[in-house]
Amino acid sequence: NFLVRRWQPLAMARGAYCQVTELLYVAFVPEPGPGPARGSSTLFVKLGYREMTEEDEGGDIDSLIGYIEKKSDKLRLTNASGAGVFVFRPPASHRIFGRACRAAEASLKT
Repeated sequence: NFLVRRWQPLAMARGAYCQVTELLYVAFVPEPGPGPARGSSTLFVKLGYREMTEEDEGGDIDSLIGYIEKKSDKLRLTNASGAGVFVFRPPASHRIFGRACRAAEASLKT
């Protein structure tokens, strides 16, 4: 059937039509040199959020790490000693907002 062959297979339509989940992240990398207080080390920290599809969230967190590393030249998480990232869902108290992660990010920054 000509019309049936024109439709995409369901597996190819996942990207644009997938369920989207917002996740907050806090990424950190040690900065070289002594810190401001008594020569202790300092951390470069980035707080943000990212929309992830069910497919990404299911196990391929590498795409999130790549996304975070592109945000700043200082954020090199891969093969960096002492670097890390925390990933979590927005707090229940912020789910009343249309963009829960955006509201949670603003709350954490203030």
